[in-house]
Amino acid sequence: MDVNGTKIDRAWERLFARHDILARIKAEGSFRIASAQINEAQEARLMAKFDQSIYLPDIFRANRLSILPVTRGDYLIGPFVTHEPVNYQTAQ
Repeated sequence: MDVNGTKIDRAWERLFARHDILARIKAEGSFRIASAQINEAQEARLMAKFDQSIYLPDIFRANRLSILPVTRGDYLIGPFVTHEPVNYQTAQ
């Protein structure tokens, strides 16, 4: 990754700053954000889908946060465990 992060990382940094998301999570336990708010920075469907934990934006990983859809147009950001490690057994 380049020094400035990915486009999605930078967009989330702007959203976290604009909406004071970390302080709101600290005070309330989570932060509800509308897809319209996310769309102000980047397309919401691209900003909120992370199939593997390694794809979470830096600000999410650094603060142990994740994002979940709660309605068709709203998401919840908080300290949720959304990814689990997978250990495969080898067949013998």
